[in-house]
Amino acid sequence: MLINDLEGKVKEFATACFDMNSIEELEAPHAPENADESDCAEWGITAEEWSQAIEAALNEKKQ
Repeated sequence: MLINDLEGKVKEFATACFDMNSIEELEAPHAPENADESDCAEWGITAEEWSQAIEAALNEKKQ
């Protein structure tokens, strides 16, 4: 999954993650149970969406 596969707030969050984090930071555990509650609240996304956004940002960084 890449950032362009996402929509709305999830895509916006993934873009911010891509722009503001290194590969090493994005490789930190990012399963839904590891979701940052403040990120989810601020961006209006679920834990699952948070996880998908981090994974998409990481995939883009590795390209």
